Amino acid sequence: MDVLIVRVSALILAVALLLTACAPPQPRVQQPAPPVVGAREPSDAATDLLARGEPERAAALLEARADTASPDQQPLLLLRAAEIRLDLGQTSASEALLARVNELLLPDPHRYRKALLEIRLLLAGGQILAAENRLSLLDPPTPQLRAPWLRTQAELAEATGRPLDAARALVELDALLPDRRLREQNQRAIWTTLSEVPLEMLRALMPPPPDQTGAWLELAYLTRSHRLEPDTLEAELKQWRRRYPRHPANDGLIQELLAYYRDAVSAPERVALLLPLSGNLSVPGKAVLEGFMAAYYASDYRPQIKIYDVGDDPIRALTAYQEAVSAGSDFVVGPLTKESLIMLASASRLTTPLLALNTLPAGVDPVSGMYQFALAPEDEAVAAADYAVSQGLERALVMVPEGEWGERVAAAFTRALEQRGGTVLETVSYNAQGTDFSAPISALLNLNASNQRARQLRNTLKRSIRTEPQRRQDVEVIFVGAFPRAARLIRPQLRFFDAIDVPVIATSHAYSGAPNQADKDLDGVQIVDMPWLLRAVPGHGLNRQELQQLREMASQHPRLYAFGIDAYLLVRYLPLLRQHPTESLEGHSGVLSLDAQGQIRRRLFPAGFRSGTLRFDGQAAQRAFGFNPDHDEAEAEPAATSSTMDGNAAW
Repeated sequence: MDVLIVRVSALILAVALLLTACAPPQPRVQQPAPPVVGAREPSDAATDLLARGEPERAAALLEARADTASPDQQPLLLLRAAEIRLDLGQTSASEALLARVNELLLPDPHRYRKALLEIRLLLAGGQILAAENRLSLLDPPTPQLRAPWLRTQAELAEATGRPLDAARALVELDALLPDRRLREQNQRAIWTTLSEVPLEMLRALMPPPPDQTGAWLELAYLTRSHRLEPDTLEAELKQWRRRYPRHPANDGLIQELLAYYRDAVSAPERVALLLPLSGNLSVPGKAVLEGFMAAYYASDYRPQIKIYDVGDDPIRALTAYQEAVSAGSDFVVGPLTKESLIMLASASRLTTPLLALNTLPAGVDPVSGMYQFALAPEDEAVAAADYAVSQGLERALVMVPEGEWGERVAAAFTRALEQRGGTVLETVSYNAQGTDFSAPISALLNLNASNQRARQLRNTLKRSIRTEPQRRQDVEVIFVGAFPRAARLIRPQLRFFDAIDVPVIATSHAYSGAPNQADKDLDGVQIVDMPWLLRAVPGHGLNRQELQQLREMASQHPRLYAFGIDAYLLVRYLPLLRQHPTESLEGHSGVLSLDAQGQIRRRLFPAGFRSGTLRFDGQAAQRAFGFNPDHDEAEAEPAATSSTMDGNAAW
């Protein structure tokens, strides 16, 4: 099994065996309870099957024994079998077995185990908030129950997007595992979890405390910082081993990491860049080019670059790709427009890998060798849904502009929120060119229905009465898709219609990318945006001063500039992302990962408007990553000016 693909939620069954069979001895009491699971009771055979890696047979054996077991033993057998079934990912089977467990016949420690299993089943079913509430109500575990409790804590932290908290729970769990094989599996889970923590968060923790968790954090930071430089990585990890000679990762994980990254490094030597440098899209094309080349000159990795101006002609994009391949390019970046991308997708296959700077429209399938990277509004809608759920806001209203862009944003937000257990109560669209949004807002807040009820009451009573329209009370958050002008009008009008206490989350399109006094009308609005506009974080060969200089150069089109930088970084990182789906790249347009369909996904950062200034939301980051950086309260450092053409959703 690949060392970096093990997930916290899928720790192999042997860990479950340890949590149940190898718990520390219980303290002496007058009537000691049975061992936490009692691996030797009632079936040594089932325990042996688990130890040999045959959980299916072990579960089947326990279920068969339960059918003929005594009343006091049957619940224990069923509970053990249900735990194994859940570890195998067989949620329905686990639930069915658990339903047969008579809790009244379970001793207290096993009732606690049953509660933990029920919480894990809630997590498996996507009921994250219910699981979180249930776990918070449990009493602190006894020493012999701490191991399964820690595992549940780790799975909950993983499900709620708090990888640092998950890693801390797994590190503590590691000390409770007496079996070397189980510890190795748990250590792989620790590593996988730390791989999900943004590099910036790890950087802010350096130097860490010199304890076990601190050593893990430093290992993750060093490895993530030098993963594409195997020789440097080996030297750094050698120093790390000297600092932590007794750390459990020294037993094998270090060598696996070195071998893993040596195998993954494969950087192209000749890169072709296809951009519209003339014609109607020359402005965004040049902005992307400037970011791309800035990253090139700042990097120690400098392949040969050949630039092709494809203008506005989709056919030119296809011929330019063919010319680049004939000239020996082993990687192609571009084109920028959907029409050009459709033309390339018409080919039977692409002989040289292509990182397209847009996405194909629905209904057009990519061809082999094509990867898609875009500042897509759908990414922002998904990030907004994640942000809402992380704050416990699951019942949403949606307000988007009329047209295709609004439909895409609304559909993506609705789909993402529902997948995370939330509900969209109502969706309305508005005319983005207007100034009075009272009609769609009234419909969104059910004020029309309130007025109708008042009219019916007047008609019934046959008298004039004074009423105040009441907005709906079942909403927890309002999601708004809007560009700056409309966003600055919508927020005050929501306040006017008595929605002042309802949180508002918007996509980054509500922010121009530059400080503006008019943004005072956005106070209280939360957005999700790219790191480039929120904080000047050094990385990828850039120190803070160099990064700030680049930001000043990118003042006209900051998002496109950051997009160009990340396009260059992906040239080198894409082979790694392609080979190992759990990997991610801490880019300037977001934390980037590659999905199974070949699309680059962006994870964005939370921010909010206060006194007309956009500020990074440290509390939300703490909920998301389990860590609140020292500079949480620092104001965003946006570029001096911006352009409404930032983003390529409409190209």
